[in-house]
Amino acid sequence: MKQKSQKHGAEHDTEELESLNHRIELKRLCLMCEPIVKSEKLNESWLFPHMGDLLPEEFTLHVDYRSVIHFLFPKFRRTHLQDQ
Repeated sequence: MKQKSQKHGAEHDTEELESLNHRIELKRLCLMCEPIVKSEKLNESWLFPHMGDLLPEEFTLHVDYRSVIHFLFPKFRRTHLQDQ
């Protein structure tokens, strides 16, 4: 019985860790994109459909571009992104 509860606890820890890793990765991604966006003077309307072109390949599989764009352009309305 005790063994089972330990296993469940480990699964919970793994989920938390994955969530934390995802947030760290997202932040890293945002910081990586920021200088590119500023140097190229890219705007959010261009960025959304072309986001994948800016990113290293390992990010394109499991990243929410909306979060990145919202970070880079805080005033950019999420509703606009959901329409596309």
